[in-house]
Amino acid sequence: MTTIIVNSQRKAPKLHHEGFIYNRCRADGFKTTWRCEKYNFEKCRGRAISSGEVVIMAANHNHGPSPILSEVARVSQALKASASTSTETARTLALRSMEGVSEPALVLMPKMESLQKAVAASVVIRSWRSLKVEQTLTYQKPF
Repeated sequence: MTTIIVNSQRKAPKLHHEGFIYNRCRADGFKTTWRCEKYNFEKCRGRAISSGEVVIMAANHNHGPSPILSEVARVSQALKASASTSTETARTLALRSMEGVSEPALVLMPKMESLQKAVAASVVIRSWRSLKVEQTLTYQKPF
């Protein structure tokens, strides 16, 4: 299984490793400590420590992995990333991101309308940022 870091809805990093999802707990210059996202709800004590590309399981979980949720998060993240650089329509991007996704993950994916709204929001943010950069470059300070 792959290890990826995906941003949550609130832009907090989440580690997806071996079917488990972790929230960042602590970070210093060399290593980052991650705590299972089910820590508060299921009292799971699962932890992982990462340093660069290496991830080590530090404590065991009291539940099984959920690779389907990791796949859903990966697809959603890829969709948002492609939306920030593509000029295709929101629906086309959403349909393209769903290609090759497993049946159980498709069941858990957001509705098509929600995906289109997320893509449209990414496009608006991209155009707003480029406009802001453009204004910054053309602005001349009065003497």
